[in-house]
This record gives sequence, C-alpha cells and structure tokens, in this order.
Amino acid sequence: MSVKYTSEYGTDYELEFINKGTYMDGTPAIEVGCKEEGCDWWEPYADLTVCLGDGKSHIDTNNVKHLCEFVIENGWAKVVGEPVTSGFCTYPTVEFTDGFADMFWCE
Repeated sequence: MSVKYTSEYGTDYELEFINKGTYMDGTPAIEVGCKEEGCDWWEPYADLTVCLGDGKSHIDTNNVKHLCEFVIENGWAKVVGEPVTSGFCTYPTVEFTDGFADMFWCE
C-alpha cells in the first residue's frame, strides 16, 4: 500500500514501505521506496530504520528526520523509552503499530 507524502522541500511523492527482513538483533529492517508525481517507476528513497544492536526499533533521524515525524504523526509508530546516541546522532526508540505492518510490501 502506498501513501502520499510531501517532503520537507515541498516535493510530492508516493511512498511504499518495504520489509527487507530483520537486522541481526531481530528488529525490522524497513526501507522506503518513492515515486515522484507523474513518474511510472519506483526508486529507493531511504532506510527508515537503523540497527543499533540493542533489540529495539530505531528510526533513522540522521538521514530522514522528516520521515520519522511523518510516521509518528500518522500513528504508525510511537516513541517508547529513551533515545539512543550513536556517534554524533541520536535515534528515537520506537514501537511500530500492528497496522503499520499491513502497509508493507515484502521483498
């Protein structure tokens, strides 16, 4: 299932969340594909999640902070617990809703 999304730069996209399996710690590896308005093809947009090795889900706010806000505002994830710092970045710890998994295209 795809969703409409306007980027922080004002570009309209159609997004598709792709289940790439799980990371080594068992957390979901989620990629985002996009299709610009008027295009017929999908292309990679970003990795939504990152693996920090603690067995909890984290959204990549280093590269796609605006997507984190989009997912939370739409009720597909909620922030739980403390954020985790890795290097110079801080990643929110999230829990995805059951309905979010229904949106996945599985690879």
